[in-house]
Amino acid sequence: MTSFPLAFLEVICEIQGKRVSGWSLDLLLPKGFTKEPKKDNTEEIREMSCVIQQACQLASGLSGANPLELCRQIYLTQDAWCRSQAWPALLVHFDTCMVERTILDAWCRQRQRPFFDLLLQGDLGFDANWF
Repeated sequence: MTSFPLAFLEVICEIQGKRVSGWSLDLLLPKGFTKEPKKDNTEEIREMSCVIQQACQLASGLSGANPLELCRQIYLTQDAWCRSQAWPALLVHFDTCMVERTILDAWCRQRQRPFFDLLLQGDLGFDANWF
C-alpha cells in the first residue's frame, strides 16, 4: 500500500460551562486491526470509518466528573455495541481510543496544562484498579 486515508476528528466538549475543542488524527490502515488478509482494503477502511462514527454518536451527550470517567463510559458502551456487531474488539476500540484522545486533548486545553502534568496531579481521573 503506497497511500492511505487519514481520519481527523474534532470533538467539542463542555468543561465547567465552557466549550472546548479537542483533536486527534490517525491513519486508517487496512489489515492493522482485522488481520484478514483476503478482505478488501476499501471495505476495511469503510469499517474503520463506521466505528469512528459510532463511537462519536455513543459519546454524544455523555458526561463525567473527569475525562477518564467519560472515557470509561464510552469504552463500555462501544464494547457492548462491538459484541452485537461481531466485529473485532481491536478494530472497535482503536476507534474508541481516537474519541477518547480528543476528549483528553480538550481537557488539557481547557486546563492549559500538558497531559503528563494533569496525570501526575490526579486531575484526569486515572484509576489503575479499573483495568
